[in-house]
Amino acid sequence: MTSAPFPPEPSAPVVPIPLEPASAVTSAPDVAASSGRRWLLPWVTGAAGVALGAAGVLGAGAIGDLLSRDGSRLPDALSDCGATSSPTSGFLLGDDDRSLTFDDQGEEDASGADTIHTLCVLDALDIPSAVLSHVEQTTSLDGRQEETWGGVTLAWSYHPDRGLDGVITVGG
Repeated sequence: MTSAPFPPEPSAPVVPIPLEPASAVTSAPDVAASSGRRWLLPWVTGAAGVALGAAGVLGAGAIGDLLSRDGSRLPDALSDCGATSSPTSGFLLGDDDRSLTFDDQGEEDASGADTIHTLCVLDALDIPSAVLSHVEQTTSLDGRQEETWGGVTLAWSYHPDRGLDGVITVGG
């Protein structure tokens, strides 16, 4: 066995690449400086900051309006329907007026809300007809049901002895 020369001899001639001195290397031209537009980047950045700040303030105001509206939706619906919140009325507001428990008077209940008032409250909360139909068709065998629309969640059950009972929540 013969040994090959180390390092192997090149098959093609090696051509040295001349190196330029560092002073010969040029950088890309300063476009902003050469065109006189040094003001453009700070101006655009400032305008974007003002726009984002205004959007944040307006967005926070809109969220506050939405939350305050949600806080009054249930009391307003009760008032519009001539009902009140009390343990004996069949309606009870809770969670800073963001939930309403209703207890319709069933066949064996001594007290409770009138179904007409409960349906009026649901109508005041813009219940979709498909959801209302679901409520009206619920039987005692169906168990607890739940539907959501437009920021309103309705959970209910029905039994002839207890009536239509449930909880309405608005907002998050």
